[in-house]
Amino acid sequence: MTTAYSPASYGEWQDITPIQPAEITSEKKSLADEVQGKHPALDTVDFVWTNIIGPMIGKPESLYDLLFKPIAGDFNRIRANGTAFEDAGKMYWDIAGNLGKNAATLTTEHWTGDAATSFNNFVQVVATGALYIAKTCCDWLKKGFDKLADVSIQIANTCANLLNTVIEKLVKLAAKVIPGFGTLWSIAEWVISGFEDFPYISDAEAIVEGIQSIITLFENLESLVQSANAYWDAFKSVTEAVGQIPDINNTHDAVDTGKQISQSISDMKAAREAIDQKTGEITKQLSDMDSKAPPK
Repeated sequence: MTTAYSPASYGEWQDITPIQPAEITSEKKSLADEVQGKHPALDTVDFVWTNIIGPMIGKPESLYDLLFKPIAGDFNRIRANGTAFEDAGKMYWDIAGNLGKNAATLTTEHWTGDAATSFNNFVQVVATGALYIAKTCCDWLKKGFDKLADVSIQIANTCANLLNTVIEKLVKLAAKVIPGFGTLWSIAEWVISGFEDFPYISDAEAIVEGIQSIITLFENLESLVQSANAYWDAFKSVTEAVGQIPDINNTHDAVDTGKQISQSISDMKAAREAIDQKTGEITKQLSDMDSKAPPK
């Protein structure tokens, strides 16, 4: 016997687990906080810049942020994006839990029969499965954003290390060729001018390889971002397919949507593998650059 469902018989349905997005905020830690203290010569220049030169020309930010933030991007916001997707994944799974529990209650206490059984099976298998896929994809995106932020900071540190080596090399050389040289102001002026005023710049040719390595590093980072874009496009395809599930009216629609979800997941896995591979290449290159840095 089939029991028809009547809204008045059970009152309003509510979420068993509240669906409430978290407030996502970026950390206040600056790039200078991440890099500072690891590069003594550059710290000295940064002090002069931040306290004397920067305020004079309307550039109050740290020299680290001025030089390396364009390279590293706003890593705090990159991490915040990852946290936001992690929270979205949690909400997807909470929705699945609410939907599954309410469907079970509905079809055992208020609605019975073949239609009720079919509805409950659809919720428990298809809808919950799709929401699980969306949740998993969000988890992957969180990991991808975290990797991008970590690699960005690694790049900034490597560039700071190379610049630190250059500064120390130039200061030591200048002490030999320019009487009375050594003031913080002069060091800072050299950094600002890009060392154009240094008469023995040819003696710093050892850094050319390092500079070329940085250029290659930027190209690899660009490839990493392209892989992340492919990752994102595949994720959107998954969520679009999940969104079509409530409109499935026949087997043909279900098969087409299932194929789209399957292909989108395959695309995401491929993009994720590309990200992992590119991250490994960049990490190795960073290690090689550090080992080949010019001697102090």
